[in-house]
Amino acid sequence: MADTPETQDDRKAQIEDAKTGLPLDLMTAVPGLNPRDMSVLIVGGLGKGITLNAGVDNGDGTATLLEHDLTVPGGLRMRFPPGASGPHAFAVTVISSDGHVRTGSLTVEPGLAALESGLRFSIEAPVVLDDSGRVGFPVAISFARGMGKMVGDITLSLAGVPAGGHLTGGVRDGDGDSPWRMKMDDLRDLSLIVPDGQGAFDVELTVDVRGQSGGRLKLTRQARVVPPGACAQEMPPAAAPPTGPKSAKAAPPPQVSDWLTGNGIFTFASGHGGDLFEGGYGWTDPADAADVAPPRRSDGSAGDLRLLAGGPVIDGPDPIVW
Repeated sequence: MADTPETQDDRKAQIEDAKTGLPLDLMTAVPGLNPRDMSVLIVGGLGKGITLNAGVDNGDGTATLLEHDLTVPGGLRMRFPPGASGPHAFAVTVISSDGHVRTGSLTVEPGLAALESGLRFSIEAPVVLDDSGRVGFPVAISFARGMGKMVGDITLSLAGVPAGGHLTGGVRDGDGDSPWRMKMDDLRDLSLIVPDGQGAFDVELTVDVRGQSGGRLKLTRQARVVPPGACAQEMPPAAAPPTGPKSAKAAPPPQVSDWLTGNGIFTFASGHGGDLFEGGYGWTDPADAADVAPPRRSDGSAGDLRLLAGGPVIDGPDPIVW
């Protein structure tokens, strides 16, 4: 059943709805807690019009979340009423699977939501960087205007850079393919250098922001890097040919069902001045013979006409048997 315009609009609204609100990382309220040890999480201090996109609203200013609520599509988010500003503090209570209770607090700044909507990240087409012929991929990272009024501190990291590759700014956190850590000053003329023969790969940008009032926001973005000569997508390996006794016997040619009757001779009007020719040829309908491979013309394209009652297969838009 095909989607109607109404259902398509509903799905689009659901996708957009999943992106509204401010992303939350409630585990930061209880440092050192492993999310896998969590059984129940309670968020308190939810004022009028403040809601979460997951869990159960208890109606008393608290919401209860289970482990699966922390991994909802689009991420866990807190939504504020229009015009909300300033820092908001929320109490967080975590009950672990063994019954232990731990508490903490989380500061959220609604104004940081504009930072997420204004974040832009892409890996541009490769360019020659200098006279040595070195080729690099410009890394484009930008934020909304006026960000400095909201942000107290910001750190950026880029994961997925293969071993042997590097950025022209920032530092690598370790060896091999460890993430690169960058500051805002490193973003000017930032480029990604990849080793020779490198295939296509994905990188992930993580932006960790702390607001002026102590709120925290963590954003991620992905991009794909396709070096010259590399395939954008990896092709699945070809299926191995069958082995065993059955493989020694060649498969019989496909059978073409002839819809002609009698001796297979019928009259065909060629369209050239109305001349009539008798010939044992016709065509197969793919809908009626879906398992039959279509004939190929000399140029490699699929033909639509096939001789059915004997004689050679004739290529061309208007085959004629003389």
